[in-house]
Amino acid sequence: MVQRSSTLVLTSATLIDVTIKGLYAEDGPPVDDADIINMSIPNPVAKTLQIGATAEMMRRDSELLRGLTTAGFKIDSGPDGAGLFMKYLSRGGGYYIDIGASHLIVDGKIKVI
Repeated sequence: MVQRSSTLVLTSATLIDVTIKGLYAEDGPPVDDADIINMSIPNPVAKTLQIGATAEMMRRDSELLRGLTTAGFKIDSGPDGAGLFMKYLSRGGGYYIDIGASHLIVDGKIKVI
């Protein structure tokens, strides 16, 4: 695999648990209401909230992130440490929500060059 720039990597389970658990859930509010709640936070406030959330997600996924770094994969935490949401808003990419492929990099089954 050729990695052109650093990437924010989070597991899907951690992302859901820390950021949207309960908001987008079977027993949560209707999706229209959840969308309004989620998008009603002004971006500067959301960025501040995301810095803490990103730190917690990276703490929870620290073993995986250490393994990726050891394998030569460049990791980052988004603009000013504000994570996936701010990366999405600022550049529309540069993140990966892991559902298992990162372990192939950690295990050396996918090489990073």
